Amino acid sequence: MAAEGAIAGEFPSCDECGYDLRGSPGDGRCPECGREIARALRDRSMAAADVQWVRRVRAGVGVTVAAYLVYALAGFTIQIVPPRVYDLAVFWTAGLLEVLGVWWVSTPEPDVGRMRDPRRQRQLLRTLAVIAGVGRVVGSVAVALGGMSRRWPGVMERTFVIGLVLCAAWPAATALFYGRLADLMRRVPGGLLHRQAVVIGWGLATGIASFLWGVVGLIFRRVQISDAAFTVFGLELVAFGLWGLGLLVMCWRAIAGGVNANKAPVGAAQGLQL
Repeated sequence: MAAEGAIAGEFPSCDECGYDLRGSPGDGRCPECGREIARALRDRSMAAADVQWVRRVRAGVGVTVAAYLVYALAGFTIQIVPPRVYDLAVFWTAGLLEVLGVWWVSTPEPDVGRMRDPRRQRQLLRTLAVIAGVGRVVGSVAVALGGMSRRWPGVMERTFVIGLVLCAAWPAATALFYGRLADLMRRVPGGLLHRQAVVIGWGLATGIASFLWGVVGLIFRRVQISDAAFTVFGLELVAFGLWGLGLLVMCWRAIAGGVNANKAPVGAAQGLQL
């Protein structure tokens, strides 16, 4: 029989080392790592999370929504041949907002043990997002300069290929971003937002991969392959892009509810890491 005040329940483990805390006193420390049990087992719902951290994540989701809207604007107004400075500015603005959104959404949560902090996943997400962002910039510059001037055609072609190779990280970054959203939405009571996030993430990642494959087909003059790939990209972009935009808005509202429910700004004392 457990002592009075002892930890009970199904598999209560320390969030720092994973030690099984069943039978340990609720006001004690983890026998393995010394972490306070009250902190190791505290509520992980969004409403109980650090206020500053929740606000940073919510801002990241909002910035990502802005990036989607700028991408939509670019789809209606951008002019590839001949390119214009305006087109590059719109495209780069969307890419910058997207990377910034990923960076804020993957902000490490204060006072969370390493067992519950997907540190490697967050670092991989940030790395892939930056690589893909650089690839889009390099590729768009090569297209723009190649269209504005016929000088250095070989250099521009090689630069474009480098940008395309870097953009190979884009589908993986998209899937990981929505995986991160799914993890966050599991901490919101009710709803199936986390399941939608997983489906949308894979759908958008497949669409982006189809777009890149279509570009490869153009490079090697495989018209049929590129046409099929661009068709798949267009269909998935319409379906999952609109769905993803709606999901981001719903996630923003759900996270905003967590901010309003939390009245104890722990982050004011602890601060946040970037």
